Amino acid sequence: PLFLGLDNFASRPGGLGRAFDSICKEFQDHGQIINRLEIGLPFYGRTVNQDNSLIFRFIWLIRCAIKIKNKTNIVYSHFALHAFIITLVIRTPIVSFFHGPWAHEDLIASGKKSWKFHLQKFVEKRIYNKSKFIHCASESFKNLLISEYQIDGGKIFVIPLGRIIKYRKS
Repeated sequence: PLFLGLDNFASRPGGLGRAFDSICKEFQDHGQIINRLEIGLPFYGRTVNQDNSLIFRFIWLIRCAIKIKNKTNIVYSHFALHAFIITLVIRTPIVSFFHGPWAHEDLIASGKKSWKFHLQKFVEKRIYNKSKFIHCASESFKNLLISEYQIDGGKIFVIPLGRIIKYRKS
């Protein structure tokens, strides 16, 4: 699987990076071999940071996707925009983690529904609709996905962060 993150905790400490690191570690601790593709960590010898232009980051994501296209059977995404770019190349099931409404966060910051808001919402809605499953940390976020993005509630799983999940090896 390809674990697709926005930030990593080491280069940019914060809640999103901590959640992503913890989830990746949990899978690795249970014997799963994963590829991690995230801003701030090297992938195939190249590192991209938040300071790089959006176009540069998109090109990097596309190149990475091409390199691992045939080595990936599922994409676990923590940011809708990166999943949108990756899925232009990799045609495989997606599992998304919904951290919050990206478009609405921008709306609150700017105070108006601009073209950027509509584009962000389109990207989010497209990825969440394409997702086989969606992981979110609260019932509030689940309800938001259903009401604001018209996502089928049957594919949304609420798993609070920090909760220990017992895995059973087959």
